[in-house]
Amino acid sequence: MRRTRLDYISRKWLGWALFLYALKTLVFSHVFASELPKCPPDGPYHNCFGTYIWVSGHKKGDKYIGEFRNNKFHGTGTYYFAPNTKFVFSGNVYSGQWKNGAKHGLGTYTWSDGEKYEGQWRGTRLGGVAEGDGVFTWKDGTVYTGQFSRKGPGKNGKHGHGKIVFKDGRSFEGRWINDLPSDGILTGRTGQKISLDYGWYRGKFRAGRVYKIKISFEGGTTFIGEVDRRYNPTKGKFFSKSGQEIQPRQFSDFFGKSAFFE
Repeated sequence: MRRTRLDYISRKWLGWALFLYALKTLVFSHVFASELPKCPPDGPYHNCFGTYIWVSGHKKGDKYIGEFRNNKFHGTGTYYFAPNTKFVFSGNVYSGQWKNGAKHGLGTYTWSDGEKYEGQWRGTRLGGVAEGDGVFTWKDGTVYTGQFSRKGPGKNGKHGHGKIVFKDGRSFEGRWINDLPSDGILTGRTGQKISLDYGWYRGKFRAGRVYKIKISFEGGTTFIGEVDRRYNPTKGKFFSKSGQEIQPRQFSDFFGKSAFFE
């Protein structure tokens, strides 16, 4: 029996469900339930569970609660970045697994503005990056579920297969390359589906738009122009397979509402 893309997508979503269950059971049920003995007040921090608070230096006010080995974060634990500072990570929190002082395994990173990444991490000399399967939730309710690259954490590393669902119900599921959608299925607000390929001539955003993009839709329709950071056309034209210009409103169901489609 021939398998379709929808069969593949169904299997992928079963995999995501099992992954999220593992994330919640393996990480959060053990963060504050260590079987290790308490760390001595003045160290050393080895094979123990305790709290360390920075009282000076650029990390002043940061706090770690969790497991240690060889004076490094190792096991499960939560790191709190000090709030109300000028540091770029101020107010952020990471809760999950650690290895030799770096984020490694399953964990959740929450930004001070409410955005959140839940998923797999790989330890590095700089502290760990999001790599593998994960879920990123933006503060406006948009959610991406899928694979991430080593560029992390979270939203800066979508790479592989994934699905993004926007707050108005639209979604794109397919392949991502270097944080940008490549090819897959776009679903509109009313449930209509269409296959497309994003052709990024230059994939760097400038003031909310990319320099140039060509979107190829099933049936031969193309869009040439610019899109915003949610991949919605903002400037440009739609053309039929024969090369005739067509009205943008024919595709308004698939993209965010804006004056461009009126």
